Amino acid sequence: MRFLLGLFLLFALFPDPAHGQSEERVGLVLSGGSAKGLAHIGVLRVLEEAGIPIDVVSGASMGGVIGGLHAIGYTSADLERVVTENDLSEYFSDTRARRSRQLEGRLAGRGTLIALPMDGLEPRLPGGLLAGQEVSAFLSRLTWGYHHVEDLSRLPIPFATVATNLNTGAATTLRNASLPEALRASMSLPSVFVPADLNGTLYLDGGMSRNLPAVEARNLGATVLIGVDVGTQPSDIQFEQPSLLDVLSHASFYQSLRDDQEQRELIDILIRPETAGLSVTGFEAAPTWIARGEEAARAALPRIEALVDSLGIARRVPSMPPAPADSLHVISVHVDGADLETAAIARSAFALDAPFTATRDLMEAGVQRVYGTGLFSLVTYRIIRTQRGAEAILRVVPEAAPDRLGFGLRHDSEFATQLLFTFLRRTLGGLASTTEMRLRVGELSELSVGHINRFDNGWTGGIRLGYYGAPVDLFLPDGYAASLGVNANVPVQQISLELLSVLGFWGRPAGRGTLVGLAAQGDLVGARNAVATILTSEDGSQGSLTADADHAVLSGGLSLVSDTRNTAYFPTQGGEIVLDARIGYSAAEPVWSGDEDPSHLVSLLRLRASRHLPITRYWSVRVGATGYRATGERLPLSYYSFIGGSQPADVLPGSFLPLLGVPRHARFGRASWTGAVTVQAELDEGVFLRGTLNAGTTYSLLTTAERGALDEVTDSLREPPILGGAVEIGLESPLGPLRLFMATSGADPVPGVGFSFGHTF
Repeated sequence: MRFLLGLFLLFALFPDPAHGQSEERVGLVLSGGSAKGLAHIGVLRVLEEAGIPIDVVSGASMGGVIGGLHAIGYTSADLERVVTENDLSEYFSDTRARRSRQLEGRLAGRGTLIALPMDGLEPRLPGGLLAGQEVSAFLSRLTWGYHHVEDLSRLPIPFATVATNLNTGAATTLRNASLPEALRASMSLPSVFVPADLNGTLYLDGGMSRNLPAVEARNLGATVLIGVDVGTQPSDIQFEQPSLLDVLSHASFYQSLRDDQEQRELIDILIRPETAGLSVTGFEAAPTWIARGEEAARAALPRIEALVDSLGIARRVPSMPPAPADSLHVISVHVDGADLETAAIARSAFALDAPFTATRDLMEAGVQRVYGTGLFSLVTYRIIRTQRGAEAILRVVPEAAPDRLGFGLRHDSEFATQLLFTFLRRTLGGLASTTEMRLRVGELSELSVGHINRFDNGWTGGIRLGYYGAPVDLFLPDGYAASLGVNANVPVQQISLELLSVLGFWGRPAGRGTLVGLAAQGDLVGARNAVATILTSEDGSQGSLTADADHAVLSGGLSLVSDTRNTAYFPTQGGEIVLDARIGYSAAEPVWSGDEDPSHLVSLLRLRASRHLPITRYWSVRVGATGYRATGERLPLSYYSFIGGSQPADVLPGSFLPLLGVPRHARFGRASWTGAVTVQAELDEGVFLRGTLNAGTTYSLLTTAERGALDEVTDSLREPPILGGAVEIGLESPLGPLRLFMATSGADPVPGVGFSFGHTF
């Protein structure tokens, strides 16, 4: 009897753990929805404040990203900082990838509207819009310290995400994949990204087949499910004139509709934040999305608390794992996804030899160098911990067809319609080599072939042979025109400037987007249709500056090109520097000279610099200036500087300088300067308003000896600077930028309207 009484007291003092502590596990299911998925952060904030435990997380697409980051320790406050302190639209558009490309890679193929991959002589269609280089790099940074985990159920909070198998169309739970790779696969929107390749299988966005992965949370052991659904509902769809994109995107929506209904039946409490009135791509509205998620969660909180309390689930403050170390000691570097030769190129471009101390910034810089070769459509990295130390693994996806057949189209108010045809071939010579052929048809003409090679030692060498042609408007200087009773704003002659050029370059990169070295150039310059004599001495005995001629010039010197702008059109940050300093020998005949044997020595110095300064998220300022100086008594016409107009004659860059509000080529001389300040505002996504003030002039039209020969006429050649300005509306479109502007100046006070459409080439 005493034994039974003692046993009863023992069970009374130490109850069965199953009755003292709930075995219930709370799972959180987060749906996809692009920018709408940012509402999940607001839901997490409310659950954290209420002490609702999250034992399991599952998610699809953007819900997978939010859930995966929460599974490794990101709180709602951490996630809010991530989405508000970064411009997510850049990561989902690959615009940041431009600055990752080597400078010569950006210049190759410039201006093309369509670039078809070529496999030999057979064109291929691209598999998607973007490979996702920037979003992959972003996910690798955010998941630093957890790259080695390939079983997502072993994360600090067990996690599951889904993707759509491209071959079967079925929802697939991603188990044997690293976290950044799984998140990238789950958000492979077919209208944005190419399919993700995991272990030889291609995957599309998980939301296409299972936008609310509740069964995955159940399979991880969750007994209570809280779901957050920001996906499109059937009642939200109202089409009047649907676009092709609407049809394609909602075809996949209807495919997942039945599965989503089955998943909702597994969820105990479903939260639906308000999604109306905001764009599905409106990442800039992150604070609003978060607030909507918080509002919906607070409305559902009484039901959540009642359910949790009824099941005996204890409230608790979330216990997050310690932050991973900022640096890791890497003992080896491996390259996956390429043959031995291509892997050697990637390893050389990576330029980090083990052992080294790896940080996020250091690894990203190395990955950018590999991606910048232009040989790979995607470059990612992982750092895996082993017993001996950490190993860095580069995963590269070589361009399936690195050759490109390109076509460009442009029309503007100054040079009318321009057509461009290009063929670009990349090979593995040295570190990487590029051969490009270009044919330009229109008022500005070009036929050229060039080859550039980047070697293992970091040096770059190249050569280009080309024929270029451009029309040149010649105006009388204002004072001289007035003395003759001629309208200074009307050209007295248009000549055709032709250039046959051979250019060689040898240099090396000097930082991201910068190339510096030595250049040698041989030119054969022709001036055609030049019949007017616009400048003569008083007795008319001197020659004409515009006489038909063929001039040979051989020059060499220093060349520096730097481009760190975030976009080619409407940039908001970064800058440009172009320096060209050369000295040469000219066989051109002098126009006027008091010397019997004038010197053949000519020189040229050209400097252009600009800087884009972001003021706010939507406002920026550009400050830029150009200086030009050419000397010599035998200068060919191609060495003169022309200013005026809104569009540069890109076939002869540097010699033709735009000046808004001034007629094209209104002034020319041996020296010039221009300066401009532009204020830019982004009114809506891809819509810009600009206001520009600019000034400039040319001077030193003649040499000292020539001025002596012309005496009184030279007084009228000294012109004051012209001040002008313009207001412009710009639009980014799939066919290239569209610009519409109204400009005026002191030289031509009547406002003029101009426009341009298409890429600059």
